[in-house]
Amino acid sequence: MRTVALVLLLAAAVGDARQEADNPRLHSLFGDGMVLQRDRPCPVWGSAAAGEKISVSLNGQTKSAKAGADGRWSVTLDAMAAGGPFEMTVTGKTRQTVKDVLVGEVWLATGGSNMAMPLKEAQIAQTEPDDSPVSMRRFFVVPKRWSEKPERDVAASWRSDRSETVADVSATAYFFSRELRKRLKVPVGILQASVDDSSLYTWISKAAFADSAALRRATFYQQLQQGEFEQAHATWEGRVRRAAEARKRGEKPPDPGLEPANNFGVSGHHGGMISPLAGVAMRGAILYQGEAEFFQGPRYRVLLDGLIKSWRTDWGRDFPVGWVQLPGYGAPSEAATESALPRFRQAQAESLAIPGTGMVVTIDLGEGDRIRPRNKEEVGRRLAVWADSQVFGSKEIYSGPMYDSSVIDGRTIRIKFKNLGGGLQMKGDRLTGFSIASAFRLFVPAKAVIEGDTVVVSSETYEWPTAVRYAWSDNPQCSLINREGFPACPFRTDSW
Repeated sequence: MRTVALVLLLAAAVGDARQEADNPRLHSLFGDGMVLQRDRPCPVWGSAAAGEKISVSLNGQTKSAKAGADGRWSVTLDAMAAGGPFEMTVTGKTRQTVKDVLVGEVWLATGGSNMAMPLKEAQIAQTEPDDSPVSMRRFFVVPKRWSEKPERDVAASWRSDRSETVADVSATAYFFSRELRKRLKVPVGILQASVDDSSLYTWISKAAFADSAALRRATFYQQLQQGEFEQAHATWEGRVRRAAEARKRGEKPPDPGLEPANNFGVSGHHGGMISPLAGVAMRGAILYQGEAEFFQGPRYRVLLDGLIKSWRTDWGRDFPVGWVQLPGYGAPSEAATESALPRFRQAQAESLAIPGTGMVVTIDLGEGDRIRPRNKEEVGRRLAVWADSQVFGSKEIYSGPMYDSSVIDGRTIRIKFKNLGGGLQMKGDRLTGFSIASAFRLFVPAKAVIEGDTVVVSSETYEWPTAVRYAWSDNPQCSLINREGFPACPFRTDSW
């Protein structure tokens, strides 16, 4: 009898497991507390038994589909105005309810250590009251994962800005969402995918590399390292197989050793962290990255262009992307230098030639030797001002002065700017950060004065100056701003 009972119990357990496997399952993005993108059709997808009919109902609409032979299903909800909270029901062989669903703005926030820096480590200058009866800001934090192949799902769930776990979300993304919520008066959802010290090429799809010789050239060294890793990993897998075979024969298995770590390969963070999100309805993306590879210089333009094309291909839409130009770092300097970081910032600025993109300047927010400055509140605010201005059409000034052109006039060089806003101003009692050079290419600190919408630069050292550089060092001491308080972007008039 005990044997029969045990068999029946096991059979019931197997049946329950099969029924659970056959039940419709939602991708982890579509769970309690989620935010859907307003004013756009919203795909919802998951898995079920092959051929099973699935119905999804939300906010007065119902969409249905059948799971394919591979068990995948997908429906697309019609565009909805901002609102909520709602309940979403998913019906197949069983029925499940997703609670506390909001419709608003959804943004991807990704990058390296400065995007990953959690709220609990950031400097908070002010708190802002939120009188909404429910949380209007939600965060979906993708676990750090490296994958050689594109993954379909991640082990994550939504958290609100009122939960204790919000202390671990990206500080930059938190303050971006706070400012965006204040400006737009709609719910805001953040999809956070960030990894400390990650290089840009790890976030680009393998398909993008296959399609672009320029990308492959820009990451030639990393491709070599990737080849070495793949060879080492194949050797390790062989040792694992031999150990398994020895166990089957009853022999003592050889130690296969530790699995080799992939620290240099391309596309791994895309496969593990971006690919599972691809296709979800969202407005755009913000990026804060570059500390791990500022030595790339002009090659970074190729990488950033490749990254944006890769993501836009993943989503099938040319969504807006805004990034953070790296702040000052290291020993303070007023004179121009020939270090790598200024040229990296130039590559970031030149990437604005990519349509539908924006950049916020943070040269004034550095903290000496802190590679992760704590004032993420202002970084997030500037990104939100950019989004409000350029994505949502407020046309508000979101940037400081940008170099436009220059004219040499005897002993002076006159600099003309774009993005003047309310006009040129300076912080402090004098303009700092300008250097000037002759044809011999030796830069010295220069005198600079504001004349209307221009800056006139000169030095007693040179009778015939030929070039000017501004904020051209790792941690420049510079003071040019516009009336709105945004700092001028570092620049140079030469092409040396």
